[in-house]
Amino acid sequence: MPAPRKPTAVLQLAGSFKHNPARGRAREREPEPVGAPGDPPARLKSEAARQAWAELVAQAPWATASDRWWLELACQLKVRLQSGEGSAADFRNLTALLRGLGVNPADRSRVQVPAPPAETNRFRAVRAKWSRKP
Repeated sequence: MPAPRKPTAVLQLAGSFKHNPARGRAREREPEPVGAPGDPPARLKSEAARQAWAELVAQAPWATASDRWWLELACQLKVRLQSGEGSAADFRNLTALLRGLGVNPADRSRVQVPAPPAETNRFRAVRAKWSRKP
């Protein structure tokens, strides 16, 4: 089985694109998801599913609007399993969805969230530049 694809942010931090610029160019047009997942979709009609949505969004604050389908499927599977109607396949599918969302403890360590924007103070930057020792 091939190794899982590393996130672009991890490769940038490791300097992989300096070593292999073509690798960076291949990821230049990679989509960047934005926006919070928002309220549960209207398709989640049961109160249990809507509560599962709120709980899951709270547990994965890095989830974005692009993750809405995954979140919806996970909520539906959770409700099915809690009601006793779920199967072993439903459990495996829910586990895979949670792994993909980085919700379980082992996979949470693989989630990369953007760093908060650095404070931009040009005077500090100039002072830091001139205070460096050769």
